[in-house]
Amino acid sequence: MNTQGLRALVVEDDPDQMFIVASALTRMGMTVVTATSGYAMLDQLAMQEFDIIVTDISMPAMTGVQAVQSARAAGHSAPVVVTTAMQRASGLDEEVAALGGTTPLLYKPFTIAKLNAAVAAILG
Repeated sequence: MNTQGLRALVVEDDPDQMFIVASALTRMGMTVVTATSGYAMLDQLAMQEFDIIVTDISMPAMTGVQAVQSARAAGHSAPVVVTTAMQRASGLDEEVAALGGTTPLLYKPFTIAKLNAAVAAILG
């Protein structure tokens, strides 16, 4: 999959995790924009379109799933990879599945190889 020149939005409230994900996507040749909350994600989407969104699920004020649902309602259709540090037993798989499509859910800590595979799978 050629990811050169694609635009990625990374939404993460943990600065270290944001750096890791943004750096990995940059190494894949993507132009990366970052946001630290679901509201900031929606602000970025109001200004520009993205080819892919990688978002944390657990953020203050608005979760990643709520932000994606709001983005979808506003007409944004970029594929999404969801990340979380929450436990697998918390029902997140069903919550992410409600977003529709084949949205990958990566449980932290995940490897860069798993991130790359999820991105490649969702971008087809």
